[in-house]
Amino acid sequence: MHQGADGLFLKNDSPEKLSEAILTITQGKPWFSPELWPILFSRRTDKPGWDLSEEDLTILRLVADDKTNSEIACALHICQRKVGKHISSIFLSLNVKTRAGAVSKALRLQLIE
Repeated sequence: MHQGADGLFLKNDSPEKLSEAILTITQGKPWFSPELWPILFSRRTDKPGWDLSEEDLTILRLVADDKTNSEIACALHICQRKVGKHISSIFLSLNVKTRAGAVSKALRLQLIE
């Protein structure tokens, strides 16, 4: 869901469900087939952190401390390219476009302090 999908309709859902899905999505709300709810929502509770690894969270904390990619790379003894890949992964997982957006959303979701 946090990857940008507005809804998901299964081919075995009824035509009435399709109408409901279209109406809901056109109103700007998400719609997912009821069969998917246990999968979608258990994933979030079973795996907190929106698919962020421990290394992603560490890097996100350093970003929140206003560290540059170079400073993060030095602190973690990894190359800057790897830091960049982690930051791209963080943006994708949190569905944000900027470092400030990532920090703001992570704080709101209590992924970091």
